[in-house]
Amino acid sequence: MASPMNIAQKFQADASYGPGTVVQIGGEFDVTSAQPQSTSIVGVVTSTPGILLNPDLTGTNVVAVAIHGVVQCTVSGSASKGDQLIISPSGALQSVANYTSEFWVLNVGNVVGIALEDATGNESIIDVQLGVC
Repeated sequence: MASPMNIAQKFQADASYGPGTVVQIGGEFDVTSAQPQSTSIVGVVTSTPGILLNPDLTGTNVVAVAIHGVVQCTVSGSASKGDQLIISPSGALQSVANYTSEFWVLNVGNVVGIALEDATGNESIIDVQLGVC
């Protein structure tokens, strides 16, 4: 696949987050690391935004957050191309097909995106089409 392209916006985070980190509204500032079953996901931290909104924002822990398009993400466990991805208890993304919990319910905002390639092993970095819904 070609290099990931996305539209990103700068936000001030409550801590330093690296590329691939899923963030949600909250924390001391604009965004914080997303928690499992969050319904306030904003997007994924990216180091390669195609288009950057709010480019003049400066300050401590300012991050570019991909809000639309394709971004590289860490996936925990296996996922197949086309799988919906949610936040796992470890904070990485995980395929809905592999998530088992009697307490988990798919809610609006839980799905971060769709896997654009297969993920195998404990952790993989793959391209994900963002589809926060």
